Amino acid sequence: AALLVAINSVIQVLAYALLGSFYLQILPGWLGLNSETVNFSLWEIAKAVMIFWEFLCLLAFSPDALACELRVCAGMKKPFCHG
Repeated sequence: AALLVAINSVIQVLAYALLGSFYLQILPGWLGLNSETVNFSLWEIAKAVMIFWEFLCLLAFSPDALACELRVCAGMKKPFCHG
């Protein structure tokens, strides 16, 4: 299951980078919309997506780890803590 999550994460980063490039550079020209030239690479978009995902992961895991540490300091049992 962990392998599928890792593969999914990589696919999402690539997909967001490709879609971002498409929506910001290619699609406006096809639709005849006025647009300004923006110079960025797929790597810059992918890097921004990875930073966003890392931030979400930290927010998701921090409360759990903090709660486990507080239980240990209070001398309580920690049946659901990781480690």
